[in-house]
Amino acid sequence: MTVKSSIPPFENVYTTKETAVRLKVSESFLAKKRVSGGGPKFTKLGRVVRYPESAIHEYLAAQVRTS
Repeated sequence: MTVKSSIPPFENVYTTKETAVRLKVSESFLAKKRVSGGGPKFTKLGRVVRYPESAIHEYLAAQVRTS
């Protein structure tokens, strides 16, 4: 049986702190977005939250505005 994962193999994943630094937001902002939605996609491994690099890029691309 083959299991498909949404995270490509060997993709970098980041902690909440690392992601907050990269996005220049607070860790509490990311925590609130995990609950309410609208933030970057994340993966939970037990209690540990990780943000795949592709999800961070996807989130940033979705934030681009023209006016």
